[in-house]
Amino acid sequence: MPAADRFFALHGRGNSMKQARVGKDLIEDGDLVLVRQKTNARPRDIVVALIDGEVTVKRFVTRPGYCVLKPESKDPKYQPIPILVESDFRIMGTVTRVLKKGSPLMRDIFVERN
Repeated sequence: MPAADRFFALHGRGNSMKQARVGKDLIEDGDLVLVRQKTNARPRDIVVALIDGEVTVKRFVTRPGYCVLKPESKDPKYQPIPILVESDFRIMGTVTRVLKKGSPLMRDIFVERN
Protein backbone atom coordinates (compact mmCIF):
# COMPACT_ATOMS: atom_id res chain seq x y z
CA MET A 1 0.00 0.00 0.00
CA PRO A 2 1.60 3.29 -1.03
CA ALA A 3 2.14 5.74 1.82
CA ALA A 4 0.14 8.38 -0.07
CA ASP A 5 -3.05 6.26 -0.10
CA ARG A 6 -5.91 7.85 1.82
CA PHE A 7 -8.65 5.88 3.52
CA PHE A 8 -11.97 6.52 5.19
CA ALA A 9 -14.50 4.31 6.95
CA LEU A 10 -18.19 4.17 6.18
CA HIS A 11 -20.87 2.71 8.43
CA GLY A 12 -23.01 0.36 6.34
CA ARG A 13 -26.78 0.37 6.63
CA GLY A 14 -29.16 -1.94 4.85
CA ASN A 15 -28.91 -5.33 3.20
CA SER A 16 -28.27 -4.59 -0.47
CA MET A 17 -24.72 -5.99 -0.21
CA LYS A 18 -25.23 -8.81 2.30
CA GLN A 19 -23.87 -11.41 -0.14
CA ALA A 20 -20.83 -9.32 -1.14
CA ARG A 21 -17.53 -10.66 0.09
CA VAL A 22 -14.41 -8.60 0.80
CA GLY A 23 -11.69 -11.09 1.56
CA LYS A 24 -13.40 -13.64 3.79
CA ASP A 25 -15.98 -11.23 5.24
CA LEU A 26 -19.48 -10.45 4.04
CA ILE A 27 -20.71 -6.85 4.19
CA GLU A 28 -23.60 -6.86 6.66
CA ASP A 29 -25.89 -4.21 8.10
CA GLY A 30 -24.01 -2.29 10.81
CA ASP A 31 -20.48 -3.16 9.67
CA LEU A 32 -17.85 -0.57 8.86
CA VAL A 33 -16.19 -0.73 5.48
CA LEU A 34 -12.67 0.60 5.02
CA VAL A 35 -12.48 2.50 1.74
CA ARG A 36 -9.40 3.47 -0.28
CA GLN A 37 -10.15 6.98 -1.53
CA LYS A 38 -9.94 7.13 -5.32
CA THR A 39 -12.00 8.40 -8.24
CA ASN A 40 -11.84 5.33 -10.47
CA ALA A 41 -12.38 1.59 -10.11
CA ARG A 42 -11.71 -1.63 -11.93
CA PRO A 43 -14.62 -3.74 -13.15
CA ARG A 44 -15.99 -5.93 -10.33
CA ASP A 45 -14.57 -3.71 -7.53
CA ILE A 46 -16.93 -2.90 -4.68
CA VAL A 47 -17.19 0.88 -4.71
CA VAL A 48 -18.56 3.72 -2.65
CA ALA A 49 -20.34 5.97 -5.13
CA LEU A 50 -22.14 9.28 -4.93
CA ILE A 51 -25.27 9.34 -7.11
CA ASP A 52 -27.55 12.36 -7.18
CA GLY A 53 -26.33 13.42 -3.73
CA GLU A 54 -26.69 9.98 -2.09
CA VAL A 55 -23.92 7.56 -1.13
CA THR A 56 -24.17 3.86 -1.91
CA VAL A 57 -21.94 0.78 -1.75
CA LYS A 58 -22.28 -1.52 -4.77
CA ARG A 59 -20.38 -3.79 -7.17
CA PHE A 60 -19.02 -1.77 -10.13
CA VAL A 61 -19.76 -3.41 -13.49
CA THR A 62 -18.84 -1.92 -16.86
CA ARG A 63 -20.81 -2.25 -20.08
CA PRO A 64 -20.19 -0.66 -23.49
CA GLY A 65 -21.14 3.02 -23.10
CA TYR A 66 -22.29 2.84 -19.48
CA CYS A 67 -21.71 1.20 -16.12
CA VAL A 68 -23.91 -0.51 -13.55
CA LEU A 69 -23.83 -0.38 -9.76
CA LYS A 70 -25.00 -3.83 -8.79
CA PRO A 71 -26.35 -4.90 -5.39
CA GLU A 72 -25.46 -8.36 -4.08
CA SER A 73 -28.60 -9.54 -2.33
CA LYS A 74 -31.31 -12.10 -3.02
CA ASP A 75 -33.92 -9.52 -2.03
CA PRO A 76 -35.64 -8.37 -5.26
CA LYS A 77 -36.21 -4.86 -3.90
CA TYR A 78 -32.51 -4.14 -4.54
CA GLN A 79 -32.09 -3.54 -8.26
CA PRO A 80 -29.01 -2.69 -10.37
CA ILE A 81 -28.46 1.01 -10.98
CA PRO A 82 -27.48 1.80 -14.59
CA ILE A 83 -25.21 4.85 -14.82
CA LEU A 84 -24.93 6.90 -17.99
CA VAL A 85 -21.86 9.03 -18.60
CA GLU A 86 -23.77 12.29 -18.26
CA SER A 87 -25.42 11.40 -14.93
CA ASP A 88 -24.54 12.96 -11.57
CA PHE A 89 -22.24 10.11 -10.50
CA ARG A 90 -18.85 9.93 -8.82
CA ILE A 91 -16.74 7.09 -7.43
CA MET A 92 -15.45 8.05 -3.99
CA GLY A 93 -13.36 4.93 -3.39
CA THR A 94 -13.08 1.15 -3.36
CA VAL A 95 -13.87 -1.07 -0.38
CA THR A 96 -10.73 -2.81 0.89
CA ARG A 97 -11.84 -4.35 4.20
CA VAL A 98 -14.88 -5.04 6.35
CA LEU A 99 -14.77 -4.28 10.07
CA LYS A 100 -17.45 -6.49 11.60
CA LYS A 101 -20.07 -5.07 13.92
CA GLY A 102 -19.00 -5.81 17.49
CA SER A 103 -15.40 -6.76 16.62
CA PRO A 104 -12.67 -5.60 19.03
CA LEU A 105 -11.18 -3.33 16.36
CA MET A 106 -14.53 -1.68 15.70
CA ARG A 107 -15.14 -1.23 19.44
CA ASP A 108 -11.71 0.43 19.75
CA ILE A 109 -12.61 2.92 17.03
CA PHE A 110 -15.75 4.04 18.85
CA VAL A 111 -14.58 3.92 22.47
CA GLU A 112 -13.80 7.31 23.99
CA ARG A 113 -10.26 7.46 25.33
CA ASN A 114 -9.68 9.42 28.55
